[in-house]
Amino acid sequence: GQFNTGNASSTFRGALYNDKFYLTDWSDAYPGIWIFDPTNPTAINNIFANATNDGTGKLTIDGVAVGGGSTGVAFTGSGDDRKMFIYVEDLPTGNKGNKIYRYDIGAEDTWGAKEPVQFATPSAKLVNTNTGMLGSALHNVVFCSQTRNAGQNISSVPAFLIINEDGEEIFNGADLSATLTGCLGGGMALNADESRFAIVDGSAAIQVYDVEWTNDVPAFTHVASIPTKDQEICQMAFDYSGNLHCIN
Repeated sequence: GQFNTGNASSTFRGALYNDKFYLTDWSDAYPGIWIFDPTNPTAINNIFANATNDGTGKLTIDGVAVGGGSTGVAFTGSGDDRKMFIYVEDLPTGNKGNKIYRYDIGAEDTWGAKEPVQFATPSAKLVNTNTGMLGSALHNVVFCSQTRNAGQNISSVPAFLIINEDGEEIFNGADLSATLTGCLGGGMALNADESRFAIVDGSAAIQVYDVEWTNDVPAFTHVASIPTKDQEICQMAFDYSGNLHCIN
């Protein structure tokens, strides 16, 4: 009973880091971040294992609000400098939060009675609330996507945006609106050397871009459009051979 396998939101999106898979849970009953370690597959733990759920999904430890139902998770850095970013529904109030938070988690896979850092400014542009997240291992930035129908990729509510570790916006997906009409489901991916980026658009086609980085800021060149069935794609991943895998 660690999460509800019959609920499409429990678990939801995931992030691979250091050979472990971290899974968000967007439910009130089983919120937080679940950790799957393939070397010990029967031990599935929650980063907020010591927290109390108030029934709305809001998690507290010793009276400190620390987490909740989540739609996206990403990591930057390594070792003691590792940072975890989560889009949380239930902070600071159950079912009424919907903000990006940074957790200076370091090398541990647990979180105690400490408030994370809230990023209110970029969160204000993620009004759909179903936010996907993707961490850059090489440039220490975080991609944040949201569901936007065709024609709705605009700067105030873009299909995606990119923030640095301090929550500052360094790229707005509306700059790609000529080729990226929206984002049906929030799915996106970077390849291993982060020279290629893929994201679903508002018509469920996958738009593919070459990426050039300058001082950890990306520039995108559109290289391909791949039609798919007209349905949401909530997550993508490139394998080490460059093949793109998609789930809805």
